[in-house]
Parts: sequence; structure tokens; C-alpha cells
Amino acid sequence: MENYVVLLRGINVGKAHQLKMSDLKKILEMLGFQSVKTVLRSGNAVMKGAPQDVNLIATKIEEKLKTIVDFPIPVIVITGETFIQNLEKCSLFKAELEEQKEILIVYKKSAFVTSELVNFNFPNEQWEMIKNCLVIQIYGNQLSSPLLKQLTPYLKKEQATIRNWRTVTKLSGLLIELKM
Repeated sequence: MENYVVLLRGINVGKAHQLKMSDLKKILEMLGFQSVKTVLRSGNAVMKGAPQDVNLIATKIEEKLKTIVDFPIPVIVITGETFIQNLEKCSLFKAELEEQKEILIVYKKSAFVTSELVNFNFPNEQWEMIKNCLVIQIYGNQLSSPLLKQLTPYLKKEQATIRNWRTVTKLSGLLIELKM
């Protein structure tokens, strides 16, 4: 059995695009996954299942979601092992966070290409790329971050989603529970 992390993009933001996590859990179980755990209303889940291509799993989930909601929901699936390895490789996580700084993680279906991100540099804010994971350390809040403002148009044309440090920590804790 393989552990997986499921990240849905653009749900439960304001009143638009609502999806109950109980519905997400049912869909994942209908697709044959076990030990499914969702995280509040975040569009995040962890689960166990037979080893499969993560993009194939994402496509299956997207197709099933179309049967219960009338809007497209992009889905990114990462193996639990890759998710944890990315966190372990990231030097930004090992640094002590200052009060006004926040760490965000951007995932996309395909790997990031360094040359696409060359001009994304700002004082007090930094990023680090690890395969399909882009780790961003911003100063202040997300709405005022110059780095995020510059990255947003790029991320909109990609199939990408952003998670904050608290969510990533919660997901890694659930992955550890799955191993027990």
C-alpha cells in the first residue's frame, strides 16, 4: 500500500465552490482508497491505496467530483513519501521563522523549471524549489507579498495550489498516523 496526499484547488473559499469534506471522503473511498482522513474544510486529504500514477489518481478524483459539483476542481496528488521527502530537503523549514514571516508551499502536477522562476526575487522574501514543490518564505501577509503578487499570474496558468505551513504540518502528521 502507498500513502497519498490529495490537494484540491479553489474550494470552500468564501461562499463559492463549496464542497463538504464528507463528500470528498466518500469519493476517495468509492475509488478504492482506505484510511481516508480530511483536514477541516481545506480540500486536503491523506489516504492509503494501491501504488498508482499520481496524475492518474488526480484525474479519477476530478472526474468523480464532476458528478457532485457543477464547477471544475483541479486536483493534485503526491505520494506520502515524496511529500515528506520534500519537507526534509527544504532548508527554509530548518530556519527559525521571524515574527512577520510565513512559509507557504506551492505544489503543481509537473515539476517546476528553474528558468521560469528566475525573476521572482524580492528582499526579505525567498523561495526554494524541490521537484514539484516550491517553498516560499514571505514577509507580512499573503495579500501584500510582492513575491506572491508576481507569482500569482504564473501559478494561475499552471495547475498549482498553495498551502500554508500549518496545513502542511497537519498533513505530515496525518501521514505519520497512516504509517502506524
